[in-house]
Amino acid sequence: MSIIKIRKLMDKGCGVILGVVLLLVMGVGFLMTSGVGNRGKQGGGQNAIPITAIGAVGTTQIPEAAVEMLAGQKAAATAQESSPEADLQHEFEALAQCVQFARVLEEGKKMGLNLKPEEVEQARMEALNRGLKEKLIEAGQLKPGATQAEMEAKLPPQIAQMREADAARTHDQLQNPNTSLAPTAEAVIELMQVKFAQDANITDADVKTYYTNYETHRLNFGMGAAGKQKAEAAKASFKSAKDFDAEMQAQKATAPLVLNHTKLLENPALKVIATTKQGEVTAPIEGEDGWSLYRLEATRTDYPQDLQKNSANYRAKIGMEIADKKVGKIMGGLEFSDVVWSSPIYKDMVDSIPIVTSRNVKSIVDFLQKVKADAGASARLANVLQANIYNLLINVAPAADKPKYEEQSIEVLSAYLQSAESSELRFKLIDLLIKYRNGAGAGEQLALIARGNFNPDAAGKVKYGKIAKVEAELKDKKMLAADQQSIIDKAQKDFLDALASKEQAEAQQKKAEEEDRKKSAAEAERLKKEAGAKGAPSIGMKDLTKPSSTSGKP
Repeated sequence: MSIIKIRKLMDKGCGVILGVVLLLVMGVGFLMTSGVGNRGKQGGGQNAIPITAIGAVGTTQIPEAAVEMLAGQKAAATAQESSPEADLQHEFEALAQCVQFARVLEEGKKMGLNLKPEEVEQARMEALNRGLKEKLIEAGQLKPGATQAEMEAKLPPQIAQMREADAARTHDQLQNPNTSLAPTAEAVIELMQVKFAQDANITDADVKTYYTNYETHRLNFGMGAAGKQKAEAAKASFKSAKDFDAEMQAQKATAPLVLNHTKLLENPALKVIATTKQGEVTAPIEGEDGWSLYRLEATRTDYPQDLQKNSANYRAKIGMEIADKKVGKIMGGLEFSDVVWSSPIYKDMVDSIPIVTSRNVKSIVDFLQKVKADAGASARLANVLQANIYNLLINVAPAADKPKYEEQSIEVLSAYLQSAESSELRFKLIDLLIKYRNGAGAGEQLALIARGNFNPDAAGKVKYGKIAKVEAELKDKKMLAADQQSIIDKAQKDFLDALASKEQAEAQQKKAEEEDRKKSAAEAERLKKEAGAKGAPSIGMKDLTKPSSTSGKP
């Protein structure tokens, strides 16, 4: 289902729960839906399709098709012309996300989770149903603790259909090892969240802690057994508040530390602060930076008004928040140190970041040669990388070297445009062909731009004018073949015809709207005059002082 159709459904009143559907079915959550363009083509079952991996995290392989499919979806979501810069960003983000998926699967294997296709499908469906139920409860359309059957009765038919379509796509993807990574990882995330939320064992007291901020002062004594011993000795030596204050001054730790619900619930050892009296010092508590003592200075609460009534919902919400944070730590950030690469070009993409940001010409040129050598692993990605590198070199290299890199970039740009479309880049290529190749191939590029300019909007008008200008230049320099000129002229004429039709339709619509406005105004005036002719009853002061028939005696 397209985003446009989803928006229409929202406008018709289904927007209450479509947000979660967009999140899980169409977008951020369950990302691997269908291929875009020539990327990520799907096939038959797992046994029929060999996997082409670009690397692995542990025993979990990262299929190239999964990365390319996700990159294609990101590109399609922008609804803009292609560019090497945007493509590189999409590729990098897609790779990072697939690496995170692989980490999740590795952790799932360690936890002994069942990753069979039928279990994956069930977990994904449970996740979606839980999200839908939460949205209905938030909207007041469903009572907390409602059964699945009660939720189904409230579910709009359009949403149920979208859910079933997602289930069908998931089933197909799980039969293909090149597309099963994302749906399997999403299911594992769901199973982890459930387990971590249960392990958190959130109580009503925890819920109150969640909505309380604790202002403290903290003394840190370092890591390991030595840090613990120092903390214990310090605790035993404190005879009064002045002793704690003196240690605060010595450690330069006088600034108060406010601990919110996240800190206390993420680290169970910190929960003791919730039961500590004001002015008291805790026993040594271990954290990420070692052992510490805390003195509680003050507490501030902000309980929701319906806390007592809906405590079960709040317990579930807090448990899931803790689970989400744990899953986030497992997924990790934008780093690739745990990846064992089998595709050098994808490793080049990761390695390119510090090299290109250095703006060191020699390092960039050396890296460019490596990318060219590794191009066989993925010609398309190599073209994207090279196009970005040449663009950088043209900007940072000495002025004397700029023409050399501009001319070398012609082949890379031409190759890039064989699998991407950008009129801006084609105009750039035409300039380079005129400058360094005596216009060879420029007419062909202009014809492609002209044939693609069929949308009679403001951007199309600008492009029309630019096409006409470049065509005149090529004709003047005798760089335009007759057949190419014929294609360009026809495309330009077709654009003008489309523009004229659009403007005519807009004029007719405007005229019709104006006529409707005049008719409405005339009808309103007629009704006004008709009401005046009949005469409306008036109320005088005497009428206001008379008692009504139901008011009793004055």
